[in-house]
Amino acid sequence: MVTNDLIEYIVNSNFKDFPEKVIDKAKMCLLDSLGCALGGSKTIIGNKILNFINYLGGKKESTVIGSSQITSSSLAAFANAELANALDFDDCYYWHPGAVIIPTAISVGEALHSTGKELLTAIISGYEVITRISSAMYSADRAPTRKVAGDVWQIFGAVAVAGKLYRLDVEELAMSMGIAGSAAPVPSDLKNAMNPLNKEFGMGMVKNNYGHMSELGVRASILAKIGYTGSRDIFKGDTGFWKMIGLDRCDFDEITAKLGSEYKILDIAFKPYSCCRIIHPHIDAALKIVKEHDLNVDSIERIDVGTIKHRENSPMDDYEPKTIGSAIHSIPYSIACALKGIEPGPTWFKEETLRDQNILSLSKKIRLFTDDKYKKYIKIGGKYYSHLKISSNGKIYEEIITCAKGDPKNPMTKKELKNKFNNLSINVIGKQKSLKIINIIDQIERIKNISDLNKLLRTNK
Repeated sequence: MVTNDLIEYIVNSNFKDFPEKVIDKAKMCLLDSLGCALGGSKTIIGNKILNFINYLGGKKESTVIGSSQITSSSLAAFANAELANALDFDDCYYWHPGAVIIPTAISVGEALHSTGKELLTAIISGYEVITRISSAMYSADRAPTRKVAGDVWQIFGAVAVAGKLYRLDVEELAMSMGIAGSAAPVPSDLKNAMNPLNKEFGMGMVKNNYGHMSELGVRASILAKIGYTGSRDIFKGDTGFWKMIGLDRCDFDEITAKLGSEYKILDIAFKPYSCCRIIHPHIDAALKIVKEHDLNVDSIERIDVGTIKHRENSPMDDYEPKTIGSAIHSIPYSIACALKGIEPGPTWFKEETLRDQNILSLSKKIRLFTDDKYKKYIKIGGKYYSHLKISSNGKIYEEIITCAKGDPKNPMTKKELKNKFNNLSINVIGKQKSLKIINIIDQIERIKNISDLNKLLRTNK
């Protein structure tokens, strides 16, 4: 039984059994997500979330990252997940597992005074559970009969993390998965990210539902801990979770294949740019051409961007985005920000940047088209593709990218990830705290109480 296999894995996972490279990757995921949340606190989305938590209050047990606020573990998980995903700078597998796993772990772990080893064990367990469920359900999501987009199955990653930290037993974990599955939010991407009307009205702040998934995962674990019950096997059968969210099938073998011996966390990709992952190979290609040919960006006459089918349309073709949600998904705007040397992160989405005529004029020189060659790369396992041409001073420069920077096959280095963290964190909590956080995470398995880490994530006001 799939549910039971997952539960047995979560209950029995032990820090001493993890290979060193898996532990190192979990630390990188932790650092990256915390940096994204700190950066996210400085966006308009972050401002709304912090005001929301301030309004609600809550039991004072867990830190709201990038603020002075302390609230309940479930509300902190909600807030921190929304902050972690606000910039679309967070890690990738299918969508963004770190935006659910890390905020849940850091919020519940602080409330329970968990050790560093307990935190890492929960994080690794959460990634292993959610990557497999994602693979099983994403295969159906890409089917010709696709009727749904979104990744609400990530709620089970939150359950895995919270359940591990709360030390739920097999039966309690089964109940928490059933409770969470019954409360999971409706997949929203087709209405929000993929809605053609967004081009006219500007994309809203609702994107991936990660805050709700994290909060519900924590609440489901607490409810199960006190004896509340749910479905015993939420996944299988004609009324299983996959059917509940509108998919046409689920590859159950993907969920349990090599569980406990092959670590999917090693396949997690990190982002060097604060925009939709689909845009990253285009930025890589543009930056490579400009650097290799020593081009003056102001001399660029035209940029032709070959991408995968349907990505040349809304919401990816917004040449003058008005909101952070629209800018995150805009291929022209993101390329223009990168070529103009704007630091990825909150600065990309400030009002003055969104209105900067130098950026917008470059954005309007960019044209998108479907490149049929992408099919070749998709077949051999490529997720992201760019065929980009820059016209400058009467010459055409061409580049093809099939593996974006940050992919495990083209990884960001630890130094690059630490620089990314510093760029996102220093303006929020200062240089001293930022350096302390990096040092603590480097040796977090030695920490007796992760509250020492969380305190550094707070501001003075």
